[in-house]
Amino acid sequence: MKTKAVIAVAALVIAGPAAAGSDGAWFEKMDENADGFLSTAELGEEKAKKMSKLDTDNDGQISRAEYDEYKANKRKKS
Repeated sequence: MKTKAVIAVAALVIAGPAAAGSDGAWFEKMDENADGFLSTAELGEEKAKKMSKLDTDNDGQISRAEYDEYKANKRKKS
């Protein structure tokens, strides 16, 4: 049992730095048409409502720059 716990903790320690860089991967996955923007159609209505605060230029889309700025500000607060 202890072995499983040690392995689980080791996996989290190793994955920690990789997870920090996974934001870009999430954005790329959600950007289905690869246009560099996340739209309501790509996010779905519910998620788009929650993420609307990221749309700082109010164009109805979340650009990669807007998303990156949001994530950077969130990290600074942590």
